[in-house]
Amino acid sequence: GASTWDCNGCVHVYPTEGAELPFVEGFETIEDLDDSGWHIMDDGPITWKLTGDAAHYGSNCIMLENFAIDNEEVHTLTYKPVDVTNMGGGETIYLTYWYSFAGTSGDNSDRFRVYMSTDCGENYSLKQQINTPGLPTAEESDLPFYPEQAGDWSFEVYEFEAGDISSSVSIQ
Repeated sequence: GASTWDCNGCVHVYPTEGAELPFVEGFETIEDLDDSGWHIMDDGPITWKLTGDAAHYGSNCIMLENFAIDNEEVHTLTYKPVDVTNMGGGETIYLTYWYSFAGTSGDNSDRFRVYMSTDCGENYSLKQQINTPGLPTAEESDLPFYPEQAGDWSFEVYEFEAGDISSSVSIQ
């Protein structure tokens, strides 16, 4: 049989040239994700949101209320393309980020993935994946989780490879 899929806002048109480096996002100055260069695509009713309830640095971060999400839902956050070609002279380019996660008791098959596109989002390749049991940064909880201390966060680094250099790198 045939299957269909309805999706509002699935097509995003970005400029042909990506934003220039350095690119730093702390979610401190954003008031609305829809107007910030970030694009959200979710399988379920729970979605990424800005919050002042937790932050590694500053007073804001972006979060997903994972506590209420069904297994196998995918929640994607994508940033508009960035031009990394101006990093000449052999400089190494890094993608770094902080994340915090606490599983619930029972079945935890959560994973955090970082994908990269070098063709303005037409194709993405997996660059990093953190699976359970290595994903949690805090103790399991049967209540909604908000990180409260520095030890509840993990710092991750991805070093760009030669094939990652493009004028339109997009990260999911």
